[in-house]
Amino acid sequence: MPTFRFQPRRDGIDWRRFSAIDTERITREVDINTLQESINSITFCNLEGEKCPYCQQPVDPVLLKVLKMAQMIIEYLLYCQEHIHSREAQLEERLGEAEAEHERTKDELAKQAEEMKKVKEESKRRKKMIATQQMLLQAGANNYHKCQLCDKAFMNYSYLQGHIQRRHPEITEIERQKKKQVEQMEDGIEELKSKLLKTQAILEEEREMEHKKRLQEAEEARHREETLKRDFERWREEERSKRQDEMDKIMQQFHSQLQEVTLKNSTYESRFHNLESKNSMVPSLGNLADEEERLELKRLQQGMRNLKEELEQQQSGWKKKLKEVQRDHGVEKQELQYENERLKASMTRDQQAVDQQVTKQMQSLKSQIKEKNKLIQNYELTIEDLSRSREVPQVAQVVLPAGAIKDEASEDELDYSLSQNLKTIDDLRRNPDFIKQFRPILEQTLIEKLESLGVKKVGEDVLQCKD
Repeated sequence: MPTFRFQPRRDGIDWRRFSAIDTERITREVDINTLQESINSITFCNLEGEKCPYCQQPVDPVLLKVLKMAQMIIEYLLYCQEHIHSREAQLEERLGEAEAEHERTKDELAKQAEEMKKVKEESKRRKKMIATQQMLLQAGANNYHKCQLCDKAFMNYSYLQGHIQRRHPEITEIERQKKKQVEQMEDGIEELKSKLLKTQAILEEEREMEHKKRLQEAEEARHREETLKRDFERWREEERSKRQDEMDKIMQQFHSQLQEVTLKNSTYESRFHNLESKNSMVPSLGNLADEEERLELKRLQQGMRNLKEELEQQQSGWKKKLKEVQRDHGVEKQELQYENERLKASMTRDQQAVDQQVTKQMQSLKSQIKEKNKLIQNYELTIEDLSRSREVPQVAQVVLPAGAIKDEASEDELDYSLSQNLKTIDDLRRNPDFIKQFRPILEQTLIEKLESLGVKKVGEDVLQCKD
């Protein structure tokens, strides 16, 4: 293929000729001849000196650049067209040579076939001649073919067959029937062979179809298993986030309730401090002041009893929430059993090894968690003491009737224990490490509760039902 180079453009444009061309007709009739006549004049014309016939302004530089690009593209396409034409001529020439060579080869094959036919005929003639000479050479006193039905003998077996057919036709008919039966048996065998081949082909097709069906079912089963795995993973993430949200809500409620108890306690303490200040400023009010103090004390005791009732209601609410969680756990347990049974069947040896390693790590972590359980037991005991105790704030030296002195001593002891418990709870609430230590303990407690219900942990975030 020669090197391509762009040619210079020196020709002008024949505007009259182009104005006479109907482009719509060319498009409608697909007039290739008109395009072929105009292609050279468009490709090799010089557009740099052209001006607008109306305003005598030069052509827009961008439009001029587009037209030059179109000219270069058309020139390259003309070059490719010429190369294709030359290549086509070469291929046609080679095709003619190949056809001529093919004709010569066909003539030679015809000649060779004719010569082969003559050679075969000559070979048959020579074989007959050789067979006749061998019979003549082998003919002797004992070399003859004797008829089994009479006393005649013949030099050739063909003569014997002709004698039997002429002189003993009944024997010939029996042999013909036997031959016919043999041919029928052979035809039956051939028919059975053809049926057997057809049956084998049908069986092969059915076997292939069954194999494809099994492969398709296996692929569908694999897709279903992958879909179930993805659904299970998504469901597990949703459940984990749900559990986390519930734990966060519980902790927020717990902190809000602690804040409420602390606020109420501070309110009662402020009120009692105000009462103490009044008693210290006016010690000689007598029975009227004592009566007011007793009323105030009763109101405070009633507030403490209300607070105790609220704590008891909170405990009942916690128990109710625990029952709801257990009921939800029962439903989730059944779903986990189904999913874990399916995953257990498809679990590989590597996964089992990882599960064993995780189990060992869990055992090592349990020993660490037991130490933290001792700490949480102290927190639980503090909360239980808070809910069980009757909360009565301490009242400084107040003059009471003789019947109320004994009650005051017991109430002072209860007030002291209440203040200590509230102080402990307030310290725990202000401790930033309390939530971090309390969360893993709650998670471990939940896992142990699930294991006690029949669901044991065999891997990270995977629960397995007990058999």
